[in-house]
Amino acid sequence: MEENVSQHGLHGNRIYSVVIIITDGNCHDMEKTKELLVKMSTMPFSAVVVGVGDSNFEDMEILDADLHVLVDKDGNEAVRDIV
Repeated sequence: MEENVSQHGLHGNRIYSVVIIITDGNCHDMEKTKELLVKMSTMPFSAVVVGVGDSNFEDMEILDADLHVLVDKDGNEAVRDIV
């Protein structure tokens, strides 16, 4: 059953995942976060970032990758923009 769900969704439906990240703007492990987002860019997945407070959200703008393709420390590029 697990293999069926991961490949074809539950009862043949496609599965698309969305995660909501609520942040004060700080990313405490930027390289690991970039690595995971680059890997997940090949999957049916999106991340929505919700900022709270009046902190500096520069890290979130990097992850958003509107101006440049997101690249991990090994030079792997995101297949698509998921943030």
